[in-house]
Amino acid sequence: MTNIALANSNERRGSLYIGGFKEDGGARSGVELSLSGELSNKMANRVSVVLYTGENTEEIEDNFEGLSLSYYYHLNQKYINPYFGIGLFLGRTFNCTEEEEERDCLEDYTAITYPEIGILVKLGELHIYPFVRRYDFGNVNTYGLNLKLGI
Repeated sequence: MTNIALANSNERRGSLYIGGFKEDGGARSGVELSLSGELSNKMANRVSVVLYTGENTEEIEDNFEGLSLSYYYHLNQKYINPYFGIGLFLGRTFNCTEEEEERDCLEDYTAITYPEIGILVKLGELHIYPFVRRYDFGNVNTYGLNLKLGI
């Protein structure tokens, strides 16, 4: 069992975040609900439930749902804390109706790794995480923002 601790604190608990992201150029975007915790003074992890939508290379709408798991290194600073890490997204499409699935529509499954860089900005109880990710299917940067919820 892993202890989850906040940076610069003896308190042991996780933090709940809600966020959104969008690819550079606007082809895809999504939302996520995340639980983040400190593994050590400079290592943290995040588990997220993700909904992702956009057009694929054939300009057909793709809708994905899935889980994301990421680990990242940070500098353990009190107010402005840069970080970088790597993540894994596991998901599936949910584009097909029940009628389409009975004919020839197939749901796709995907596993994607991605690097991520960002900054945690602490303004009292408000914690803001702007970030940049590089998913391997878009060949463009994805920009996002997570906000800490009140737990």
